[in-house]
Amino acid sequence: SMTARGILAWGIGILLTLFYIVLYWFPQYLGYSADGPNSGLVALFDPLSRLISGQPASQWFVYGTLYTIAILVFGYKFLLKYRHNKYEILRTYSVMFFQLGFAFLIPEILIRLNQPYFNPVNIWPLNYDLFAGYKLSEFFSAGNVGLLMIFFGIASIFVITPILTYFYGKRWYCSWVCGCGGLAETAGDSYRHLSAKSRAS
Repeated sequence: SMTARGILAWGIGILLTLFYIVLYWFPQYLGYSADGPNSGLVALFDPLSRLISGQPASQWFVYGTLYTIAILVFGYKFLLKYRHNKYEILRTYSVMFFQLGFAFLIPEILIRLNQPYFNPVNIWPLNYDLFAGYKLSEFFSAGNVGLLMIFFGIASIFVITPILTYFYGKRWYCSWVCGCGGLAETAGDSYRHLSAKSRAS
């Protein structure tokens, strides 16, 4: 049912969609509080958030934690399935590493160090606010660390991405680094047969 457009798949799909709507626009219903202590679901993530960033959890921390857990759990399942394929093993370890280390832990550690929030995995325009005025102000006020972030952001656009894309194609990012591609390759593996195969689609 889950992998053949059955009733269970539709039910999970609807529940996930509703969860995202509440997470983005109505986080108070998950227990998030900007003024006081968290409650409900968000409060369950407070200990982990305080351990890493020193701050109580937000709805985005809940989202990032669940996203990372999904990639790690389904990545492990993927590793078992393709355990005889060295390419798939290496690629899966890569997306798990970048999601856990760069997309999840590094930004939270930067918060603990009172540095600007920066996810080095998201390359502009995915990191669409990289050059926003408020973000640039944060970077410049952070001194050398902030300047390093700006330099890396610019280098990732004009140097790193063109060079790696020239030699390896877009898969170096979408299948090896990007969290979105990582989730598609791990959690989405069981649904691969449902994707369109026609070149016209």
